[in-house]
Amino acid sequence: MDETGHSFWARAARSWAPVGHPATVRRVGRMKREVSSCVALVAPVGRRGPRLYARHFVGSIHARQVVQSLRSFRRRIGRPLLVVWDRLQAHRSAEVKRFVDAHPRDFQLHLLPPYRPT
Repeated sequence: MDETGHSFWARAARSWAPVGHPATVRRVGRMKREVSSCVALVAPVGRRGPRLYARHFVGSIHARQVVQSLRSFRRRIGRPLLVVWDRLQAHRSAEVKRFVDAHPRDFQLHLLPPYRPT
C-alpha cells in the first residue's frame, strides 16, 4: 500500500507576448485543490490476476485516511493482508498501530528499511 498526491493547479507555461512586454499567464480560480490516493496492489492468487485497489481523499494523507483505506481494502479483498510500507509518519502513527493491533488476524505489517545511500 502506498500513497500519491495530485495537484490541480493550472500549470504555468510559456506564453506569447509582444517584444518588450512580459507574458501574462493566468490561472482559472484561486483555490488549490489536492487529491491524494491510497493504493494497494494485490498479488495474483490462483486464477485471479493481480489487482489494484484505490481510495481517494481530498487533501493530504494522515493516520485517519490510512485507517479508512486499510478497512476498505480488507473488506474489498476479502482475506488477511500483508502490508509493506515505507516509513511515512501516517503509517507509524499511534492511531494506525491501535487499529492494526485491534485486528491482528486481518493485517500483518512490515516497514521497509530506512533509506540510506551507499
